[in-house]
Amino acid sequence: MAQITFEKTYGGNGSDYGYAVKSTADGGYILVGESAGTVGASIDSDTYLIKTDQYGDTIWTKLLGTELYDKGWDILEIDNGHGSYLILSGLNQDYGINLTLTDSIGNVIWSQDHLGNTYWTYGSLDHGVNGGYVILGRTFNSGWDPQVLCVNQFGDSLWSVTYTNGDMFYSIKTVSDGYILAGSTAEFGLNDMVFKKIDSLGNQIWRNTMGGP
Repeated sequence: MAQITFEKTYGGNGSDYGYAVKSTADGGYILVGESAGTVGASIDSDTYLIKTDQYGDTIWTKLLGTELYDKGWDILEIDNGHGSYLILSGLNQDYGINLTLTDSIGNVIWSQDHLGNTYWTYGSLDHGVNGGYVILGRTFNSGWDPQVLCVNQFGDSLWSVTYTNGDMFYSIKTVSDGYILAGSTAEFGLNDMVFKKIDSLGNQIWRNTMGGP
């Protein structure tokens, strides 16, 4: 039977939420989410970073964001020899996204905003096939559609593709010749799992569904 190695709570007097956690090269962990600061304060949430050791004890924390509502969806440790972190955040109550690269202690190296007036939520982040990074989320036009955005190593946009066949994807992972998207589809009535493989430019290679009645 599995046993708990450690159990920790993090945050201040206000509401705090964690959305992603990754193990780091030093044996610890990096967490990202959002923090609303102090209860009753007239501020919106900021992206909240927490770096811990292998036992979950806090090494440092950082708040990143604008004057409006921001939240961190996903994070990557960048293998550049300096222990940098790339953070994907939602901006301004999910109108647009932000990519921020920090150093090993959370200081900002660069920051790039994208999709400024687009309602965009539920982000997933991974390394790009040919360098750079790939981002998955969902955008709202006449309904919710999954969108993939590819950027270079400095966060500049290279291409984006929106898929409008009714699928909804929540996670993206990089493979040698493209990307795998995982999510759900209602094409058979009730939801089934759906997996899609796309190439390095976002074109569909194959799509499979899995599930029973």
